[in-house]
Amino acid sequence: AARAALQHLRGVPHLVVRVHDGLVEEAESLMKRLARERGYEGRLVVLGDPDMPSGDARIEWADGGIVRERARIEAAVLDALGTSVEP
Repeated sequence: AARAALQHLRGVPHLVVRVHDGLVEEAESLMKRLARERGYEGRLVVLGDPDMPSGDARIEWADGGIVRERARIEAAVLDALGTSVEP
């Protein structure tokens, strides 16, 4: 998702990426590399959120954003397979 977002957001002046606190350094390194590869020249800020589940992420800009929620992705896959998850 980040790769595609950066490809289409080259003209956006700044992006904020939110991840779990423990993933800030890794996410920042990855996002900076992807930004260089995709030609993104705006300001890139990576913030940690202690309440965000590990594996989730948000990329936000002035007019929108992208959300990746691992639990929703897993539920969609299980639904497609016809499997349910017990709480």
